[in-house]
Amino acid sequence: MVDYLKIALPDGTLGTSGLALFTPTDHESGECQSWREAEHRNMKLRIHRNGYTELTGSLHKFWHGQHNGGPFHLDAIGEAVADLSDTFGFKAEVAVLRTLEFGLNVPMSTSAAELLRRAVLYKTSTLDLKQYGGKGCYRIAEAQQYYFKLYDKELHLLSMGFASPGPLLRVELKATRMALLAEAGITNLTDLTKPKPLAALGKLLERAFASVLFAAPSRPATLTRTERQFLTVGANFNYWHDLNEQHPESLRKNRTKYREIVAKHCPDLLANEASNGIITGWQRLLETPQSIPELTGFTATSSGLLLPGINTLNRVVEPVSEPRRCQTCSRDISGQSEQSKFCSEAMHGAAGKRCRNAGSNPRNNAKRSKWYPSAAQYQLFDVVLYSKAAT
Repeated sequence: MVDYLKIALPDGTLGTSGLALFTPTDHESGECQSWREAEHRNMKLRIHRNGYTELTGSLHKFWHGQHNGGPFHLDAIGEAVADLSDTFGFKAEVAVLRTLEFGLNVPMSTSAAELLRRAVLYKTSTLDLKQYGGKGCYRIAEAQQYYFKLYDKELHLLSMGFASPGPLLRVELKATRMALLAEAGITNLTDLTKPKPLAALGKLLERAFASVLFAAPSRPATLTRTERQFLTVGANFNYWHDLNEQHPESLRKNRTKYREIVAKHCPDLLANEASNGIITGWQRLLETPQSIPELTGFTATSSGLLLPGINTLNRVVEPVSEPRRCQTCSRDISGQSEQSKFCSEAMHGAAGKRCRNAGSNPRNNAKRSKWYPSAAQYQLFDVVLYSKAAT
């Protein structure tokens, strides 16, 4: 349901959270940044010198603790919002949403990759193929106010080291301009805890998926020669791109015709399965879970931080502790191995390598000066003395 978000907090509305703020440094220049920040359970608070304050991160991961591959019911969203506002010290009703990503994990009868391979068109835009770490792919389309994404969530979770949940399709919308959500009545963090606005988000997701054109799953013998040729060329985005450039009205007409031929001769069972899964899955998230375990070993501190135990949605809450930080740039490296002292090069690329080198170079240089004499000590005679004599 609700996932990544960016919220802005008006100046003076942030109270005491008990979280340690630090000033990060620029990885290139080593200069101190113009803001202070704090990180906790996947969320990052950043306070700029001019007072502008923003909070970013995945609300779903904040609640779950690890990933966004499971369900996130309405009650859980309310709990997460209350926990978030208590932890960082602000009131949810004053937290203005600037970016919101919402989506659904749809169980499938077979690998979602089977459907993703045939995604050709989103409205009139291409569904670009993107890679993540060489271990999977997703399809993405960019509009003026939002991004639309489809990807294989099962493969994504496996690539991060989690157990397979079975075939799973992830359908997402990321609103970069909140005007998109105006009709849903969503402006602040509190709105995300209300059934009606969340139901409206589900409708947006349904309409977005319905705007995807999938290539025909097969070419049965019942097709005429013309229909077979049309389904073949229509499986290529270039056909639709050229048609949109030259005759936009023809694109809409031919897109409808393409879908009609597919529905008549070779119904797309996977696409229909995903479409129905979005409708029923979103409705299920709006309902109260049938079985909720009793409160066990769960305590809220005065600052809103949760002590170890199981909450009302059977989620294990880890003990609160200060994050481990890179000894060079102070980045949070709690997600790396316990032996790590610097940013990981695998995770942060060249920036991670610079952090490691900044800490190891002085030590290594000292060792080299001890074990490897200078070049002058290997000369058969005093080079400096004889060079002066020559002059």
